Amino acid sequence: MAKLGSIELKADQDIAKGNKTPFNHLFLSADLWQTFQLLEDVQNDKTKIRVAVSNGDSFKTKANATKKKGEYTNCVQLLSRDDFTKKIVATDDIKKGDKLTLTLETL
Repeated sequence: MAKLGSIELKADQDIAKGNKTPFNHLFLSADLWQTFQLLEDVQNDKTKIRVAVSNGDSFKTKANATKKKGEYTNCVQLLSRDDFTKKIVATDDIKKGDKLTLTLETL
């Protein structure tokens, strides 16, 4: 697995350990537009990605865009619309305002 990038986002709601929430409800929509620099190339519908949230679990998907290493991108451009409805299970209590690290890696 190669790291594609990571960003720090603030939780937009409280979630007790073991509970689920859709990925797009965990963060403010505007925060998902935060840019990060890609550390590897990605190809639309070919590059398999693992999206991991600190204090939460992860999900697998495919890149929804073709981008080159060094380009700046964001979650909205790189992930598909369906990815934002995937459920994240809290592995620890998450409080609104907590800073969570979102990490994207290739599979």
